[in-house]
Order: sequence, then structure tokens, then C-alpha cells
Amino acid sequence: MSAPMARRGRVALRCARGLLAASVAAALSLWLGASCGSVAPERGAATPRPTVPPDFTPTPGSDPVPMVEIPAGLFLRGSACPDAPSDEQPQAWVRLSAFLIDKYEVTNERFCAFLNALLNAVVQEDVFSAQGKLVYKMSSSHAHIHGTVGQFSVDPGWENHPVSMVTWFGAREYARWVGKRLPTEAEWERAARGTDGRNYPWGGAEANGCTDGWDPARCCNGQHRGPGLPGTFPVGSFPSGASPDGVHDMAGNVWEWVADIYSETYYAQGPTEDPQGPKKGSLRVLRGGGWYNSIAERFRCAYRRAEKPTYASSAVGFRCARDVSS
Repeated sequence: MSAPMARRGRVALRCARGLLAASVAAALSLWLGASCGSVAPERGAATPRPTVPPDFTPTPGSDPVPMVEIPAGLFLRGSACPDAPSDEQPQAWVRLSAFLIDKYEVTNERFCAFLNALLNAVVQEDVFSAQGKLVYKMSSSHAHIHGTVGQFSVDPGWENHPVSMVTWFGAREYARWVGKRLPTEAEWERAARGTDGRNYPWGGAEANGCTDGWDPARCCNGQHRGPGLPGTFPVGSFPSGASPDGVHDMAGNVWEWVADIYSETYYAQGPTEDPQGPKKGSLRVLRGGGWYNSIAERFRCAYRRAEKPTYASSAVGFRCARDVSS
């Protein structure tokens, strides 16, 4: 017998022995399972994860939070400051239709009600949408909504803090459940700064510099943060930092998801009447600054940030909006 034929014979013998061993192991596993009154689950079988159903019915009355009406008209969007990031330029007058926006960020208590209304809790399991997108990262040590069998609850003392660890998909699903929507990026900026192009919700003039008017005592930030983790404060804790229209926490506490897809050049290329954001892109926009930030620039009304819509952080939350006519 030639050497190659001998090698092929030895390989075939090893394969036959391997198949025989696998068959014996499988038979033994089945016999042991039957003798114990149960059969082990198939390899790769997964425990069903908590999933928001795709066809739920919106319940507008389930979110009785006060909303602020922003009248139709022009406002100054973006920045003309030479040191401002290029994605805030050019500064331009933008016209918006009237809309309503939540006076406060969505809280843990409100988001917990959404979870309880639509699905059964699974202890410390992340929540997903019907399309498999992460909604709420409950497994994080910074999450303050937790599940016991069949019930979600908020850690005591955190009920009125802004919800965090929510992705863009989670924010969108919550807004849909309460019969609202996420604000557009332009609506968010108008609600934050009014019509005069101020740097911060409480004031500051760009003519005196990009961060003119910065006052860390007027919002939750890295220099003035809450005592826990995340370092947020209950919503509405900084009334002196409210916007000209009376919308609270538009700077600090948590970054807020808005509806728009992000584009660095959108201000130069997009419309200036009721802009809805680009049609395509992989990133979504965040606004407002978070509790851990200490850089004054991050809290400016014009500052833009982009993240993947599956991003979840202890410093990211949202608020809702809706049309005046809806």
C-alpha cells in the first residue's frame, strides 16, 4: 500500500471513531435526561428576552406630564462663533410651525409605567424592540429600573430622576406609546434658546464669546452634580436654568435624543422651514449636555452630538413633543 493511501486510511479510521463516540455521548445524554424526568435544552436555545410588541396601541392619557407650547415663527439656529464646531454652521433663521414639548425630561417612573404596560419583566434582562433593537439597558449598574417576575419597579428615591440607559429606539417607542413623538433637532434648539440665539437657556451672547453666560449653578453638570450614580438631579431642580419658554433641564442632567439623523453638513444643505433632518445616515442626534460633563461648550444650545441609535449611557435620556393639532 502506498504512503498516501495509508494516510487516508488512518484519517478515515479516526473520523469513524469520532462519529461513534459522538453517537454514544448523545444516546447517554438522552438516557440520563429521561431517567431524571427531563430533557436538557438543545444547545443554542435561548431564553426569550423581554420584547416590546410591534403592534401595541398608543395610550395618550398615560403620560400626564405638562407640555409647553412653542409658537410658530422664526428662531436663530446654529452658531456664528468662530470657535464653534463646523456642524453648527452656518447660523441661519429657521421657521417652525407651532409645537408642544415636554416641560421636563422623561423620568424613571414614567418609563417604568411604559415597560409595565407592554411586557412582563425578566430580572436584570435588557429590553429589546420587536425588531431586535436595544430599548433599555437594564443590566447596567447605573440603571434604576429593575425587574422582578412580571413587574418592573424603580429604585426608591430615583422615581423623579430622568431615565437613562435608554437608546434612541427606546425613546421612540416610549413616545409612540404615549401618542407623542421625539422633537426634531430644530424644535429642540428652539425650545432651549428661544428666538434670540443665546448661548444657554438662561442667557449669554455669542458676540461676547461662545461660552459667554455659562453658569454651572444653573444646571446639573460635572461641577454641580447629584450625589448618586448617575449624578443626576430630579427633573425641574434648576428653575433658574429654564429656557425663555419655561422648559426645564435643556442644559445638563442628561443628553437628550431627538428625532433627526445626524449630518455634519445638514445646516448648510438642509431646508430652513420645518427641517426634519437628513433622510439617510447611521447616527442620531443628542442635545443638551450631561451630568458628567464639565466643559461649558457642551451645554450650549447650539451644540450637537452624534451617536449610534443603539447607544445607551447613564447620561442619556429624552423628552417628547407633539404637534399642536394632534
